[in-house]
Amino acid sequence: MKAKTETKLWQMVKTNTPKIRWNRLENSISRGMPDLIGSVAGGHFFTVELKITRDNKTISFSPHQIAFHKVNHGLKFIMISTVDLSPPKLFHSSLASEPRPTLDDHSPLAEGFQQIVKTLSRLSLSATSD
Repeated sequence: MKAKTETKLWQMVKTNTPKIRWNRLENSISRGMPDLIGSVAGGHFFTVELKITRDNKTISFSPHQIAFHKVNHGLKFIMISTVDLSPPKLFHSSLASEPRPTLDDHSPLAEGFQQIVKTLSRLSLSATSD
């Protein structure tokens, strides 16, 4: 059920964020890689891990996902929705610093697709190269 719900979230992301060029990464080769890589015109690439919360309070990360977000540089985000696919929330990748974070302990960067597009565009355009 999780995979199907995450796939539906991916379809919603594609439909509701036409200003972002998305590529869905197939994670069978490198465990822990985020689900999406995105870019906006004139901006830097960024990654997004899609997550579904079942209880609206917590999500789970694998050890490989935690390691990816701790070790790699760049713009990295977590997009979370509920099982019923309510409007998603965008979080900074620091959310992935533990296996089962509590969402109430973290503030979203954006809520809903319109704000998510604005936030990703702004951060991507203002990012500096490593």
